[in-house]
Amino acid sequence: MERAKEIWEGLDLPALKPRTPWHGYSLGLWSNRDEVEAELAVQGRYYETGKKIEQERKRSAELASEFEGKKKT
Repeated sequence: MERAKEIWEGLDLPALKPRTPWHGYSLGLWSNRDEVEAELAVQGRYYETGKKIEQERKRSAELASEFEGKKKT
């Protein structure tokens, strides 16, 4: 955001009037899971989210296979 402000000012555009807080606050639209995953990404631990999603997909595929197996009998 600071770099954007510098660019804006360098272009001689009208003065910005940011209000506190002007960035970095929650708008209340994210679930707890989204918040945790965002924090992991900020910490450079995004791969942990990928591993968790991979496990969920595997489990989902297993459940689908079980369901299909029961449906055929």
